[in-house]
Amino acid sequence: MTVQLDKQEGLVCAGAFELYVRREGSGPPLLFLGGSSFDMSLRAPVFSSALVQHFAVAAFEPRGLARSGAPDGEWCMADYASDALAVMDSLGWQRADVIGESFGGMTALELAIRHPHRVNRLAIVVAAPGGAGGSSYPIEEYSSAQPREQAIAALRIQDARFDPFNSHSSLAVEAKIQERMQFTQAFFGCPNNALGHPRLLKARSQHDCWDRLDQIKAQCTVISGRFDNQAPAAYGAAMAKRIAGAKFLLIEGGHSLCFAEPETIGFLLREWGASLNSVGCASHG
Repeated sequence: MTVQLDKQEGLVCAGAFELYVRREGSGPPLLFLGGSSFDMSLRAPVFSSALVQHFAVAAFEPRGLARSGAPDGEWCMADYASDALAVMDSLGWQRADVIGESFGGMTALELAIRHPHRVNRLAIVVAAPGGAGGSSYPIEEYSSAQPREQAIAALRIQDARFDPFNSHSSLAVEAKIQERMQFTQAFFGCPNNALGHPRLLKARSQHDCWDRLDQIKAQCTVISGRFDNQAPAAYGAAMAKRIAGAKFLLIEGGHSLCFAEPETIGFLLREWGASLNSVGCASHG
């Protein structure tokens, strides 16, 4: 199925609440599931990537974040998979290719396991399966630190190459710290994010699909960064071995490699048979 879409965004119904969705591009339907701080009003690099030149790309802000609603009760990863399904239903997509990054990778795994008939091709980027297969770093552990210490902790966990004490590149290091602090301030400056993010992290902490990976039927690619300490590459490699026919790609990058490293999207475009006339993607900074 090929869907032609103009640039559109707005709220769609997900049962008793609404989710904020953006869609752009034309071609086969592709659902992008973003990370635990996926607030499209702050940044959404998927829409400046080459994906929109080859696919009808849709993404949404997870429940509790940004402009999406926050239903009552405790949330679990199955709820996030149901939200993804609700977005697909609202778009009229019976099947779609799915890319999940970090927290979105956890959601994508749950979606592919629970609703295999709705997922065509699957890419899991910098995510971990949980349980005996290893869990992503519990980022809530440093969420109460002072802004600068929190930024440094996040940067060191996301990329083992980051050295805050490197005097030879002190300006570049300081720029990264400041950028991280500014994003965190803007993110938590949104009341919904301040309230919803801890609830999301609780659901994230309970993620475990390790013993159900063999239920994934979609053509699957698992992509990890060599220097990623948030979702270590060893977890990605082990996960790929448990998914029938899955391919594993190790990239020389950290946790933010989905759009910071052109190799990630270029590889998927080649794997998924898209035209390569304009392969490339913009970094999210």
